[in-house]
Amino acid sequence: MEIEGTYTLQAPQEDVWHCLMDAQALRRAVPGVEKLEVLGEYRHGITLDIRQSPLVGTYHGQVTVTDQHYPSNYSIAFEGEGRQSTISGRGVVQLSTLGENTIVTYKGTVNAGKLATLLPAPVVKGAAKLLIQQFFLALASQLRIMHPVSVIETGNGRSS
Repeated sequence: MEIEGTYTLQAPQEDVWHCLMDAQALRRAVPGVEKLEVLGEYRHGITLDIRQSPLVGTYHGQVTVTDQHYPSNYSIAFEGEGRQSTISGRGVVQLSTLGENTIVTYKGTVNAGKLATLLPAPVVKGAAKLLIQQFFLALASQLRIMHPVSVIETGNGRSS
């Protein structure tokens, strides 16, 4: 199944890139991460405990980042196996600057193994999109800590 979308982050493009390439940042942002270990340069072993129906289960697998063009785009591939099903996919992530923000555009394919044959594709796709949304919300929180938005004080005791 095809999956694509965009997300706007309030941070410079280089900072977003560094978070997306940092194992510690990913540990805090990827929903359900139990384990994320470096297997090689830009290759990680991962264990996810996904609680989002219908993808519920524990998956063990690998994530590989390739074709990096700092700080604008890279390719990603993942594969995992759980008790109920396998899951795999490939995609491209594109970063672009819009003012002081970064637009992240992602596009790829996801194969949900047996789940894809048992459930309607829109149900599986909706669950995947929700997990991606949770990832970007957690990443945005990390970036806010790195670069807090400044509040301008006015002379009347109110912020604007």
